[in-house]
Amino acid sequence: MFGKEETKAIKGVAILLMLAHHLFAFAERIPGGVEYNQTVMFNESTSLLLQIGWFGKICVSIFMFLGGYGMYMTVKRNKRKLHEMIYNLYIKYWRVFIVFVPIGFLFFANQPDYCEETVMCHVFSNFDVGELVRNFFCGDYTYNREWWFMRAYLCASFLGYLYMLCTQKIQSFWKELYIVILITISVQNLWPAIGNIAVLGTLRENVFYYNVFMIDAHCASFFMGIVFAKYDAISKLNEILRQRTHHLHVLISALGIIAVFYIRATWDLEILLVPCFILFLTDLINMIPLLKQCFQFLGKHSSNMWLIHSFYCYYFYGVVKIVCSSNNPWIVMFNLTLISLVSSVVLEWMYAGVNQAFCLINGLSQRVQKKFARARME
Repeated sequence: MFGKEETKAIKGVAILLMLAHHLFAFAERIPGGVEYNQTVMFNESTSLLLQIGWFGKICVSIFMFLGGYGMYMTVKRNKRKLHEMIYNLYIKYWRVFIVFVPIGFLFFANQPDYCEETVMCHVFSNFDVGELVRNFFCGDYTYNREWWFMRAYLCASFLGYLYMLCTQKIQSFWKELYIVILITISVQNLWPAIGNIAVLGTLRENVFYYNVFMIDAHCASFFMGIVFAKYDAISKLNEILRQRTHHLHVLISALGIIAVFYIRATWDLEILLVPCFILFLTDLINMIPLLKQCFQFLGKHSSNMWLIHSFYCYYFYGVVKIVCSSNNPWIVMFNLTLISLVSSVVLEWMYAGVNQAFCLINGLSQRVQKKFARARME
């Protein structure tokens, strides 16, 4: 069974991959000239650490896949509308935005050039109301460049919902798999080519065209998640895998994960690799209950951690120095994971307290109104 527990656990793995990607894949963003100890090589020209960093970008397609999977299950069970799902997504975004953006302007407006990509050091140097509004509604992401995923996810959600409506009468897994592959080819090759046609002018620069059709293969991964949810494909494949002896299916899953890591380094096949990666990973995680619980806890906070962590490794210099205080990459990874997770927990506590306060005020207000009503009647 691939349900909510497994989904949370995979999100926990995905957020760790995202942190690794942002820490290890961008040397120009490492503050203070810190160089990680990289003794193990992936090949003649690339360290294993750098390759892990680049592999971490698969987290985008994983989150897209799980987003599509979750959308299908939500619509199927609860009959929720698209606008409700988008509203909930914005609420998660705004909860982080209204806390961390003001902190940026209040405490990190004047910072030194602490990395090669100096533009990241001065994100909060100049306040502009128009820029604030654009960022608030995801029209721009100048306060945190890693928030580009929010806009891409919104577009994928819209297109995914449209895809569900257009394919609801199709009842063949292989037909829909073929459709998604055609969509992937169109998004990666056809639409970018149309945007380059001179007679169409600046079509490629149009905000609607760019955000709907220029999001690489990520929307295709969202569609793939819908397809796998519709036919319960992960659960069925997992059952086939578990028909093998214990040691054999463990070996198959472990080798499968390694194969995904190596294949992705050569070919851009994420729409096919991500379902395989999730299948093998789920199989291994389910055999270690404690590990599964840890990943589930991370997965529960994955949305907050995604929105928060880049402030701590790129934009808030005082915190960046703490996170990147070691040459050991795994200590740096632990620092960023811990501080992002703690921030998410504190944020949840804060909003829970605010919610309780509003409920208390609302309850007191209702009591006062009842007393006034009784006094008038008397």
